[in-house]
Amino acid sequence: MKIKGFIFVLFLIIIITSCGSSNIKNTISEISGIMSESSDALEVVLEKLQEADIIFIGGASHLLLNEKLFLNSSLQLLYDAGVRYIFAEGGIENGPIYTDEWLLKKAVLLFYPWEYVGVRYGVDDLRNEIFLLNSNKKERDKIKYIGLESGREDFISGAYDPVMLNNYRDEYMAKIAFHFIDNAAPGEKFIVIGGGLHGSTKIIPDAFGSSDTWTPLGVYLKEKYEDNYLSLCYITLDENIADDDSYKAMLNSKEWEDITNMPKFITALKTEKLHEIIPVLYSPGFDGYIVDKNGIKGIMYSYALFDPSVLTEVIALTKKYDENIFNLSEQNILNYNDPEIYYTIKII
Repeated sequence: MKIKGFIFVLFLIIIITSCGSSNIKNTISEISGIMSESSDALEVVLEKLQEADIIFIGGASHLLLNEKLFLNSSLQLLYDAGVRYIFAEGGIENGPIYTDEWLLKKAVLLFYPWEYVGVRYGVDDLRNEIFLLNSNKKERDKIKYIGLESGREDFISGAYDPVMLNNYRDEYMAKIAFHFIDNAAPGEKFIVIGGGLHGSTKIIPDAFGSSDTWTPLGVYLKEKYEDNYLSLCYITLDENIADDDSYKAMLNSKEWEDITNMPKFITALKTEKLHEIIPVLYSPGFDGYIVDKNGIKGIMYSYALFDPSVLTEVIALTKKYDENIFNLSEQNILNYNDPEIYYTIKII
């Protein structure tokens, strides 16, 4: 009886294991089919620039470098396709157009308190690549890098409310974008870069865990420029599952390894299907998605302080945020007993 019981248990294990393996293969087969049937992302972006003047390309996560690497390696081809302006989140005091001096600076983005920072670095910033591309060109032929938040107030009344702050930020960015788009020369094209949802063409309900709505930059651009604005979100297949043990067998399989890592253009409809298979970001506010397989993480700034240019920027930005925190303290807003307090002061 003991032998029969052992054989029965072993038989069950074999069945369960084989079923699990079969499910993994089916899942990967569906994902692979979507990726292999889709077009090369860069080719599609270059084609779309013949139809639309303004294309948003935003990464779903500040943790990853994928969309930065994609843009850096594509800059010359984007230029050849007519791109003469690149709009970005953030800005400079004397902006919004970045000077050559600013284009050369090390790009350090710091969120207070900076141990929680999600933004990473590890590749040359796009600003530096633009400087190199512009170096042998006349002024009128250069790409202009525009900081869409140049000159805005860091802390407005009610800015501790993330919905209010981001509604203010996106409306501010839209007004600067309108100015440059409306005054551009015929044939000049625009790339807009930023955190993914800033490019969404739909108002976002229940934003940031509240019952309020957020109107992203993409809504303003779509309303004003209609089909002349195209929104693309850059996502990675393993972005939300790389550290999930339940997906470990799938990620370590030969079948997963065989999926292409080439950035692909995936339609919104197919991305919705992809979202049903694995937990990737999907939002109906995008015209399409750029998708690759493996997320590439950069280095958190707190681990790069040996680099003098990084250390200098971290010190300067920490001082700046200390001033902002002092302003909030003066308004009796901060509650230091709340372990989640950093969520109320970070910038998305």
